[in-house]
Amino acid sequence: MALLAGRDYPKSYAELRAWFDEDWKCLNYLDWLRWPESFVCPWCDSIEGWRAPDRRWRCAGCDRRVSATAGTILHGTRTPLTVWFSAAWHLTSGKGGISATELQREMQFGSYQTAWAMLHRYRSVMVRPGRDRLTGDVEVDEAFLGGPEPGVTGRGALGKVLFAAAVELHSPRGLGRVRLGVVEDARAGSLQKFLLANVEPGAGSSATAGRPTPRPPKGSTHSRPRT
Repeated sequence: MALLAGRDYPKSYAELRAWFDEDWKCLNYLDWLRWPESFVCPWCDSIEGWRAPDRRWRCAGCDRRVSATAGTILHGTRTPLTVWFSAAWHLTSGKGGISATELQREMQFGSYQTAWAMLHRYRSVMVRPGRDRLTGDVEVDEAFLGGPEPGVTGRGALGKVLFAAAVELHSPRGLGRVRLGVVEDARAGSLQKFLLANVEPGAGSSATAGRPTPRPPKGSTHSRPRT
């Protein structure tokens, strides 16, 4: 059965705030998402159990305690679940998502780092496992992410993260899917690992800013630099 807005999940931010104004309501909802039929112990597959005073499930089969957040990005968090739910709404409701600065402002967080860490956790589980790699003509480049900080400038600046990007080029114009990833350094070997993980072998790839595409490993047709 398809999920229905207003019945299975909130259809507006106002409804979300009304549904999930306390942590125990959020936990009940996570229970339903994880075990829509009934509780099933992840350790022994027993369907017998009861709710302990701390709101975790206690399995009647192996006597383990299990939380609906176990094995998820919410496990062990000290941030209220109501805040996590609100942040998820802001992240997914906008066409372009939301930046850490915008989330900090919307949620009135005391620091940018709190907003960034929360978004990082969400985005880490929003990638579809086994997703298809990029195909066709692909453009690849790397850059540093991070604002200006005192000390060394340029590529060696502290607090900056080096990442690689690959995007499909559609002919005669337009862009397709995009892949981003943090790389150890700008050496060909590190960039080649990124290519192998994100670009289908045989795809034609090129670099920007006049930098050559990393040479493919022996026996691979991964990169086909264009001029």
